[in-house]
Amino acid sequence: MNIRRYPFLLCLLLLPVLMNAQRATFQSDTMMTAKSLLVFTKTATFRHPSITEGVAALYQMSRAQNWTMTVTEDAYHFTDAKLRSYDAVVFLSTTGDILNDEQQDAFVKYVNNGGGFVGIHAASDTEHDWPWYGGLIGGQFKHHPKVQEAHLNVHHETRHPAVAHLGQEWVKEDEWYNFKNPIPNNISVLLDLDESTYEGKQMGGYHPIAWYHYYEGGRVFYTGLGHTAETFVQPDFVTHLREGIRWATGLTDVELAEEWTDLLDPTFSQWDKFIGVPHTSVALPDSVPRSKDGRSGIPLGLNNDPLDVFTMVRQDDEDVLKVTGLVYGGLTSKQEYENYHLQLQFKWDENKYEPRLERKRDNGLLYHCTGKHGAFWNVWMRSLELQIQEGDMGDFYALGGANAYGTSDSTHQKNKGTFIADGDRSGYGGAFNESKLARSVDAELAHGEWNTIELYTIGDRAVHVVNGQVVNAIEGAFENIHGEARPLVRGKLQLQSEAADAYFRRVRIRPLVEFPAAVLAGAGWGD
Repeated sequence: MNIRRYPFLLCLLLLPVLMNAQRATFQSDTMMTAKSLLVFTKTATFRHPSITEGVAALYQMSRAQNWTMTVTEDAYHFTDAKLRSYDAVVFLSTTGDILNDEQQDAFVKYVNNGGGFVGIHAASDTEHDWPWYGGLIGGQFKHHPKVQEAHLNVHHETRHPAVAHLGQEWVKEDEWYNFKNPIPNNISVLLDLDESTYEGKQMGGYHPIAWYHYYEGGRVFYTGLGHTAETFVQPDFVTHLREGIRWATGLTDVELAEEWTDLLDPTFSQWDKFIGVPHTSVALPDSVPRSKDGRSGIPLGLNNDPLDVFTMVRQDDEDVLKVTGLVYGGLTSKQEYENYHLQLQFKWDENKYEPRLERKRDNGLLYHCTGKHGAFWNVWMRSLELQIQEGDMGDFYALGGANAYGTSDSTHQKNKGTFIADGDRSGYGGAFNESKLARSVDAELAHGEWNTIELYTIGDRAVHVVNGQVVNAIEGAFENIHGEARPLVRGKLQLQSEAADAYFRRVRIRPLVEFPAAVLAGAGWGD
């Protein structure tokens, strides 16, 4: 039943919610922003009786949250045009092979273009032979013991709203899934099972059961709870699920701590590595694809770094990221960030590599990274770039379909110019080498010295600061999705490897409410 087809009934259902709005727990305007959900309940193998109660709980939740909701077992909804109307797709205990090839392609595009996904319980027992879905869901069902009570550890350090209401431990009765493989490191775990508190565990001690991650452009939330009908009327679970959905649709975010958060540690706990296509000069087994330009071909991919392009070393008693530019790559944050002040220190090492052996040493800080890996040069994401290149530190580039505006001299051509705070406003973006807004001044220190690089960004504005000097500023950032311009205000971070050895240290981030006065003045936004 599609409740959007019955507006009169929907109004009646929403009336008590609106009358009691002053007493609601969540009072923000964000909560009342309308969202649209597609709840998919198709099963090709076992069908959970609790699906009925799950649908009822989601209907009640949607009424309270001012969402519209379509419930279906018909995969006909998985087309580009139809999926475009939904903010999140919910797989409610789906099982087996439920989408054909064309429907799978449409679902991939949906996620790549920012669509949210929520998986409940048996969503992990779905599409076992589809590798892309395995990456999306994060873990795939193997088997389970009998329904029983267990203790769950709550990961409050994630700062995720889906567990904010819980204590340090959560005692629940459910059907606890064992998964085929360990949950990968790029997944942020929200709940894990204490395997000493129940029978039938087979995950070797560490047993995640609920998690989230950003997957190829979309937000993904999965909870392994939801086997029993009773679960869907328990307030603690309903809140867990509701907040997972709110996050997946973009209504809420994982908030930064108020003070500085250090992003580097010896285990790369806050990062993933994506390694591109090795150049033909790189010594690797013949079976590994390589290319003459370091761009075309098959990238080594996610968290596959056999050449140690990104490693942590100790220098002067602190952790330092060493980047070996042997292969193009991106150290990619697991989290997305919005409205922040990012600060890091950077210096060059000596070695350079093909295909840039005879060119300037090059690197970069990519921000507002969205979509999937490899959108640009088969390695980096669609993003905005604070360029780190010898003599060009602080230049702006737009990569892979991201765009922005800047002010420059009036003589620039082909979207190339030099930043001037009170200059002409022009568009930048599109093809590489046609999207450069050069820094206003060369503030880089001598080779081998540590440079302090800062990025200030609020909404669709960003300011590049090098060694204390504002050198560039952009505004009106946007990305092209389905041929439409969408504001680009948040995304992941990427630290580049681009054919030159280098070091990063003291990479830290904090929330930003307003630009400092000096930054506003340097950007030409003092008014």
